[in-house]
Parts: sequence; structure tokens; C-alpha cells
Amino acid sequence: MSLSPNAELWLRNGERCPAAETIFTYCTGENALSDHGEDLPRTMEDLRRCRLMFETAPELRSCLPRVGHLSREWAEIVNFWEDLCLLQDVEDPDWREAAGKAPQAQAMLNQFIGRDAAE
Repeated sequence: MSLSPNAELWLRNGERCPAAETIFTYCTGENALSDHGEDLPRTMEDLRRCRLMFETAPELRSCLPRVGHLSREWAEIVNFWEDLCLLQDVEDPDWREAAGKAPQAQAMLNQFIGRDAAE
């Protein structure tokens, strides 16, 4: 499968994290996984980087449901992706520059990945 110019741009220059690399790999078939392997978004910074990837390569967004088949945790994240993004937008309107505090979005993410908020 050949990558779109937008996807190639993200692969070359995008802000990466294991979660964004996992999404990219399953959406394109191009292995972008780092040494960390497949991973979930665990922080608002991870969510931020995934969202920036979709802004750089919006055509990848349509295949996000495919990533939901990886695990129960991914399925929850994918099912509530829009809600997570909306909460991050409301709680941290400047998230594109650097992830700030978004406690409700983080609590929702923690619930999906089975992590205690105190961790």
C-alpha cells in the first residue's frame, strides 16, 4: 500500500508516541512502531499526538475503527474518541501547542485503559 503525501509527511516529521504509531501502522499497513511496540494513549500528551497525526493526515481518521479490534481498551477508546477529543478541547483549548491539564478527559482515558487515577 502506498502512503498518501499527508501520511508520509507525518511519518517523516510528525510528533510521535507509541499510541500514534500504533494507529498509523494499523491504518496504513506501514510499520511505524518504535521499540515500545503497540501501545494505548495513556496521557493527554499521547492523545494530543494522535490528534495531531489525524490533523496532518485526515484520511487516516476513517480507519480508526480498525484499531478498536486490537483490544478491549482500544475498543473503548475508539468508541469514545469524539468524547475524549471534545473534553480535551474544552479543558485544554491550547492542546495543539502542548498538552495541559484536562482532568476529566484523563479520568475517562484512565477508565478505558484500566488505570487508577492515582497512578
